Amino acid sequence: MTLTANSEVGTGVKVEVNKGHVNNFSLNTHPKVDKKEWESSSLLGIKGGKGFPLGRPVGILRWSAAEKDLCPLTINCWPEEEGNGNMTVAIEFELANSNLELTDVNIFIPLGTTDAPKMGEVDGQFKHNSRDGVLLWHSGVVNEGNSSGSMEFSVGGNDASSFFPIQVQFKCEKLYCGIEVTAVEDQNGAVDYEIRKSLSPDNYIVS
Repeated sequence: MTLTANSEVGTGVKVEVNKGHVNNFSLNTHPKVDKKEWESSSLLGIKGGKGFPLGRPVGILRWSAAEKDLCPLTINCWPEEEGNGNMTVAIEFELANSNLELTDVNIFIPLGTTDAPKMGEVDGQFKHNSRDGVLLWHSGVVNEGNSSGSMEFSVGGNDASSFFPIQVQFKCEKLYCGIEVTAVEDQNGAVDYEIRKSLSPDNYIVS
């Protein structure tokens, strides 16, 4: 979570947070945040009576989780030898959290060769990158109504490990952690504020 003060009023605010729905996540405040006030009142503000800098985003809170079960999208990839120098690959995805809507979902599958694969049934769209030897599988939206998809293809090769690691990219306007900003106030009361939320992976790999 970052805060940007766009006016002098904004430099002196404190952010009230609802941290009651953050199961399985650990929360860590920036060292400059008043930790006592955070722990007692769930308020994020700069300690020592100092304010936020004007016009510059400042990180104030981080959350993290180490459980694999929290991954929002699961990928299963099954390469099998055909016995004629070719591999058949069946791959599927499934949304693991029905409360999320993922958009612009891209799954990058290495092929171990620059040859074009022979495509079977595909849910969504695909594109072959012959230069990098990668097959891109694209789905515009993955949500509760479109929670899974599958694809099959065959390609020359005999090494099942050549189809890994698979890389995944997506966007989401809802945070995976249930933390919420409930108010932004200064010493005179509530101030106007705007919230922007985004969820996207820096590194999402299936190996």
